[in-house]
Amino acid sequence: MIKKILCFLFVINSFAYSEVTLKTKSYYKNQWETDSVFIGSDIIVKDSNKEVIVKYWKINGFNAIGELHFMIPEKDSSKFLFHNLREKFPNEDTIINLGKFPEGTKLYFMYMNTDTAARWEKCKFKKTYTGQNIINSDKYISEIESPNYGKRWAAVEQIDESLVNVGFSDCANSEFDKLFFKVFNAVLKR
Repeated sequence: MIKKILCFLFVINSFAYSEVTLKTKSYYKNQWETDSVFIGSDIIVKDSNKEVIVKYWKINGFNAIGELHFMIPEKDSSKFLFHNLREKFPNEDTIINLGKFPEGTKLYFMYMNTDTAARWEKCKFKKTYTGQNIINSDKYISEIESPNYGKRWAAVEQIDESLVNVGFSDCANSEFDKLFFKVFNAVLKR
């Protein structure tokens, strides 16, 4: 009996940290540019001679106010990029040059719900990150659990050989539509 339970726990733990393909044929189809959208892929720098650029793309549906940050490699700090709701923050830049990084550098992005409305209370100021979010492996781990994907709150797709689209969810659901942005000079590590 103990062996069966341990085996079951191992299978659950393995699934929790494996890459998941988002079903793009349904509701999500109109949000993405390809049929290959993944939850849990890492984003890495493609070319150390080129700059990494982040561009605000879009949001879908009703959204709480949230912020996107870039987690600076080799430092324990972040750089604010922009809010998800452009109409409330029209003067923010929508294209950010992050600079050059060594090829293969893992890029982490953090999304945080900052809305103070009562309906977002459980989400407020909870940090969520791109990538696998594997405890004792990844540098940054999301502070809350997703109802469907463990600590993974971002979906990603590779558009061409150096462009990645990212969609973040909030802690209310796993729809990955609270903020979409593009990362240039990046590839998915799968």
